Amino acid sequence: MDMSMRCPVVVPVLLLTALAMASAAAEPDKITLDGLWFTCEYAHSQIPPSDDCKILDDDGFLVEGDFVWHMKVQNGDREGCRGDRSGNCFRRERRQLTAKKKKIGQAVRTAKGAVIDYLWCGQPYEISHGEHYSEVRPVAPLCPWTSKKTYYVARWDGQLTVVD
Repeated sequence: MDMSMRCPVVVPVLLLTALAMASAAAEPDKITLDGLWFTCEYAHSQIPPSDDCKILDDDGFLVEGDFVWHMKVQNGDREGCRGDRSGNCFRRERRQLTAKKKKIGQAVRTAKGAVIDYLWCGQPYEISHGEHYSEVRPVAPLCPWTSKKTYYVARWDGQLTVVD
């Protein structure tokens, strides 16, 4: 086969490859989500935590790949949690927890956060990472299951035991 026969095929393939690479390079980086996140115990729906998120609530979220899970700690050990409930929170520096895990839905990462699919509705959230905690805000329009609440969460890096 001579060069005149190969050239018409090679040029479009090279052009498509270059366009795909340029498109991928132009796409903004997706925000980091993987890991175990717990809500800050002393935060309220629109008020950041008063303690830089040193105390975490027993409700959290686990993001693994493309899925998000609800986590419920079973062995919280703090007294004086919000509402004066004992065991519903724990210190952030704690190194081991036991929790129940329940699947929420798919997490599709975006440049500003994620879209969480749950009950046939995809809810976009914007996430901004701070020094001690991150803010997770729903973006309108809201799914029927979505609260207008801003979540103040912190990543927790200890050892987790999952129970049924």
